[in-house]
Amino acid sequence: MPPDHTAQPSIPRWLPDAASSFPARLWRSAALIPRLWRPGRFWRSVSAGAPVSLSALGAFLLVVLLTRLLMGAAGALDDLAFTASPPTAPGFTSDAPTLAREIAYPSFASKTSDDGVLDPSWLAAPLAAHTAFLLLLLALTKDRRRAGVTALCVLRAWTYGFAWLAWLFLVCALAGALDSVAYARLVYSGFTIEQSTLDSISAFLVRATESPVLLAIIGVWILLWWRGAIVTAWKVPRGQAGWALISLVAIVVGAAAVLLTQHIQTLRVIAEG
Repeated sequence: MPPDHTAQPSIPRWLPDAASSFPARLWRSAALIPRLWRPGRFWRSVSAGAPVSLSALGAFLLVVLLTRLLMGAAGALDDLAFTASPPTAPGFTSDAPTLAREIAYPSFASKTSDDGVLDPSWLAAPLAAHTAFLLLLLALTKDRRRAGVTALCVLRAWTYGFAWLAWLFLVCALAGALDSVAYARLVYSGFTIEQSTLDSISAFLVRATESPVLLAIIGVWILLWWRGAIVTAWKVPRGQAGWALISLVAIVVGAAAVLLTQHIQTLRVIAEG
């Protein structure tokens, strides 16, 4: 007998799916992101029987996109500061604003382009692994049907599972904004002040986003996210073993995505050179 998900059709009021209008779903999506850092707690509140709203899923993805645009705006503001007032102090001899920015803040420039886009090879692993869960679970139609889990339930897990991407974008946006303020203070002083606390915080945040440790943390979070869905919320029979098997496949897919992305980038550099 599959789990009786229809016995608990209620839905938490704070979930975007429970909102009656798209603006309300958009607002609840933004408020939902901080809740999702604890997957087990979230999935204990959201069963497979909870109604799924495609509009709510769209609102959540729009919020993630807005955090990406916010990061891009912060990166553009950072570049604008260098463009408007190129460094003139000793050690800032380059006339090219982008190169000057790299000299001033190499850690911030190393993994971002001019508009703050993260290195694709860095993002490839978690994106591919997360999507591998979606595709594999959708492909296991008979097993899902026996467990009473619909394709929309899987789609909801995949969509809300992009919370880590929004967190990453927000950290980079904060780093870019702090970097801009720190450089503005440097310009205003005539390049006479020492490195400020804002510089240190900005550099720390960006170094954190480039760290393999953070990549590992995101990977673990994704695995725990899907474990919460499969084992805690959906109560799939032998779900622990199924989750472990799918996790192994997702890790392999993530590693392959990194290698493929790096190979494509290498070919592009060779073609441009």
